[in-house]
Amino acid sequence: MESIKKVIFFCMICACSSALIAQRIPRLAIIMVVDQLSYAKLKELKPYLTGGLHNILERGIVYHNAYQPHGMPATATGHSAISSGTFAHTHGITGNGWYNDEGKKVVSDDDSTERAAVFATNSMHDYGKSSHYLMVDNVTDQFMLSAQPYAKRTSYSISLKSRAAIFTAGKLGKPLWFDPQTGWFTSSKAYFDKLPAWLIRFNKKKQLNKLESVTWERAFKARDYPYRMFSRNPETIGLFGKTIPIDHTVTRPYEHFLQTPAANKLVFELARICVDEHMTKNPNDQMLLWLCPSSLDRAGHEFGPDSVHITDLIYHLDLELYRFYNYITKHVRKKEVLLIVTADHGMGYPPEEMHAKGYTNARRIMTNNIQQELNKIAHKETGYNNMIVGIKAPSIYFDTKKLNKLPKHSRDELLQKCKAYVALQPGIKRVWTYDELYNSFFEDAALSLYFKNQMYHGRCGQLIVQPDPYCFLTQHEQGTSHKSPYNYDTHVPLMIYQTASHERASIFDRVTCLQCAPTIAYLLGIPKPSATTQALLPGIAPTNDPCF
Repeated sequence: MESIKKVIFFCMICACSSALIAQRIPRLAIIMVVDQLSYAKLKELKPYLTGGLHNILERGIVYHNAYQPHGMPATATGHSAISSGTFAHTHGITGNGWYNDEGKKVVSDDDSTERAAVFATNSMHDYGKSSHYLMVDNVTDQFMLSAQPYAKRTSYSISLKSRAAIFTAGKLGKPLWFDPQTGWFTSSKAYFDKLPAWLIRFNKKKQLNKLESVTWERAFKARDYPYRMFSRNPETIGLFGKTIPIDHTVTRPYEHFLQTPAANKLVFELARICVDEHMTKNPNDQMLLWLCPSSLDRAGHEFGPDSVHITDLIYHLDLELYRFYNYITKHVRKKEVLLIVTADHGMGYPPEEMHAKGYTNARRIMTNNIQQELNKIAHKETGYNNMIVGIKAPSIYFDTKKLNKLPKHSRDELLQKCKAYVALQPGIKRVWTYDELYNSFFEDAALSLYFKNQMYHGRCGQLIVQPDPYCFLTQHEQGTSHKSPYNYDTHVPLMIYQTASHERASIFDRVTCLQCAPTIAYLLGIPKPSATTQALLPGIAPTNDPCF
C-alpha cells in the first residue's frame, strides 16, 4: 500500500511539473541564425549596441563558449546542425556542396525540377531546390508532426539564401528565400503547390525586380564614436555610405545589394507579414519562425571581419531585431515569445591582413596549383589524365571511377604520394586519406575530431586537409572565408530569452550548437529530432523537474 502511495505521489509531481512546463511553452518561437556572426565580433561591438542584440545580451541566457564543431564550417552544415542536433556524419550536409562519384559538383540544397521546381518569373531560371540531401528529420519536422487538431501550427524559414532557409525548414516547414536572379522571394514545389498570396503581394509591393539602386545608410547617422575603430573616414570605404547600382542586364544583378543592410531588412519585413498572417487569428495557434539574415556573410567574404561593412551590418541587425521584437509582441504576449540568437559559423581573416599585422605564418593556399600538381603525380603513376576532379575544402576529390579501376595496392600508393605532396605545402598542418580519418580515434576536445564528424560517405573527398591557423585552401586571390576548425571560425554567439521563464544568466560551460535542437524541442514541448544524441543546453531545464 505504501509503494502505491509513492507511485501516485510521483505521478502527481510529474503532472504538476508538466503543467508548469505547458504554461511556459511559447506560442511563437523565433530562432535567428545570423550567417557569419562570430562571438568575438559581437563581444567587441557590444558597448555600441542599443537594440535587440543588446537586449538579449543583457536580459537573456548568454552562452559565452558556444561552438559550431566543424572542421570546415559552412552555411549549409551549420544550419543543418542547429536544426537537427546531429553532426554531418549523420545529417549528411558536409558542406555547401561537394563532388559526386561522377565528378560533378553537387549543391547541397539542389533537387530535380520535376519534383522541386523553384517558382520563378522566367522559364530560363528553372531549377529545383529542397532538403533532398538532408538525411534526418529536424526540430521543424518534429514541431509539425506533433501538431494538435485544436490548434494550427506553422513553421516558416526566411532567408536571403536558399540553403539557410531549406536546412532549417527541413521536410515539413516552409522555406522562403530571395532569388538573386529575379529579385523575388520564392520557394519551391517541394513545399508549396503555389506561392502564398501574401508573399506574392509582398513581392509586388517591394518591386525589387525594378530596383535600380540602393544606398548604404549607416546605422548611426549622427554619431561617430561607434565607428571610431576605423582610422579612415568609414564613408569612403568600399560600398559603405555609397549608392550601389543594380544592373538588370547581368545574370545575378543583386550581388552587391545582398551585401547591404537593405537586404537583411527585407528578411524582417517579410517576417512581420508572415506573423500577421498566421498568429493574429486563433489564440491557440503556434509558430516556429526561423530568421536567417545573411548579408553579413556576403559582405564578410569580400571585406573581412574587421571592415566597417561588418561593423555597420551588425549595428543595423541590432536595430532591426529591436523593431521586429517590439512589433510582434504587440500581437503575441511577451511571455509567449521565445527568442534564440546564434550563428552558423564565425569569420576568418584575410591571410594578407594577418601577415601585415605580423602573423607571418598566415597564407592563401591556391587550390588550382595543388590540383595541377596532383594531376601530374596521378598521370605519372597511373597514366590517367584529370584524376583529381576538384578541391573543395577540406576535401580533395579524385575521379572515383578511375581510382576504382586501379588495383588496391596501386590505389593506396597513389593516395599516399598525393597525401605526402599536400602535407609538404606551407600552411598545411595535417592530411588524412578518407580511410585513415574514418578509422582514427580522437579525444573529445581534439580539433581533428571536427573533421571526422563532418564525414559522410560519398560526399567527402579521398583526401581531407587541415590547414594551419589563418591559412586556407581557396581558388580566390582576394577576400576571406571560414574554412578551419579554429576559434575565429567556430566560436559563435548563443543567447536564449523568454520573459519570466528564461532570462538573465551567463553560462561559461563549453557547449555546441548541436544542443540547440533538443533544447528547442524541450522548450516547445515536442519530441527531439530522431537522430540527436545531444544534451540540453545548461540552465534550461529546472533542476527540480522530476520528469526530465
